[in-house]
Amino acid sequence: MAIPLCFRHVSSLQIVIKLWTRRLFLLILTVLLGSFSLLYLSFSIAAAPGDPADDPDADQTGTVEIRLEPGKSGRSWNGVEFEAYYCAGIDLESGQLDWLEPYKGCTLDTESFSSTQAVQEAITYLAGRKTEPAATAAVNEAGVAVFENLAYGLWLFSVSKPAEYDLVGSFLAILPCWNEEEERFETHLSVRAKANELCDIAIRKTDPEGQPIVGKEFVFASYLDRELTRMAASVSGDPATGLARFRPCLGQTFYLKEISAPQGYVLSDRIVKVTMDKDGSLYVDNVKKKPDSSMLVAIDYENKPVPDTPQTSKTPGDSPASEKEILTSHLTEKETLVPGPTGKAPAGPQTKPATSLFTGRGKWLVLAVGALAASGLLLGMSILLKKRRLR
Repeated sequence: MAIPLCFRHVSSLQIVIKLWTRRLFLLILTVLLGSFSLLYLSFSIAAAPGDPADDPDADQTGTVEIRLEPGKSGRSWNGVEFEAYYCAGIDLESGQLDWLEPYKGCTLDTESFSSTQAVQEAITYLAGRKTEPAATAAVNEAGVAVFENLAYGLWLFSVSKPAEYDLVGSFLAILPCWNEEEERFETHLSVRAKANELCDIAIRKTDPEGQPIVGKEFVFASYLDRELTRMAASVSGDPATGLARFRPCLGQTFYLKEISAPQGYVLSDRIVKVTMDKDGSLYVDNVKKKPDSSMLVAIDYENKPVPDTPQTSKTPGDSPASEKEILTSHLTEKETLVPGPTGKAPAGPQTKPATSLFTGRGKWLVLAVGALAASGLLLGMSILLKKRRLR
């Protein structure tokens, strides 16, 4: 069946309208996608860490992260705390520092940051005038201390609590920091703090001749007061080396005293005062000491031997000598002991031999006396008998 001509024209018009509708929809969709792309690109540029000076209303704060490194001595960083001091603001357009009131005399500028001497002089000047810290942060288990929301400008960082860690010097940081490689400002800084090793102290046991006492056990204790009422720690000496080691901390003063002497030696009553300044200098009894190449300061600590107990030499196998044998051991065969007024033997030997009735001439004297006595007795009896007869 043939289609009328008018209907043919209507069908062609519908096809044309459909084609243009599709093209218009694609055009509108393309425009919308382009708009969204431009909007996203603009938002990304604005949100990226670019030049903070482009947006004066942006939050002008940053973060400083301090990382400690394990020292050669193996000291722990547990308990270490840092403090931050806000010293100067900064004009991001000109780069000029606006010093706060306590630090206005500092001459450091952003162009002299490359000079180590200029920075060190500025640190010394600022550290001597710091007041209350603006922020503090403790080191975590990984050895990292984080300061957040720090205003743009120049900051001084110092250790407020060194604990048992090595010496960490003060340093400066400026926010934001210009990254020349990427040509943009950095608002997150990571600083690796270099630690200077501190020395240890060792007690070295010696005899009166200055020779080391080894092979014997001994114990020392550290006290927080001169009166030795607050013991901090006790350390057993190493018998192989004769040393007892202690580890002083920054800003600490303690007193060392022997509490157990080596066998055969008298316990010493000497007290040793040890002080370590905040700069790491060590003083022993108020005298500054310099450590050796192994970062050790040794202190000679003398012990006197126990006095010998008097003993009598004897032949092996003999029975123990009696008191009388000991006292008469210095006398000759012709000498004996004569009790003194107190019943004790005199100090020196007796040179006059004692007379005995039964030795030598004494024997004849006894016989003569006996004969005379017998004769007298007989004579008396004969006289008595004669008298009775006469009666």
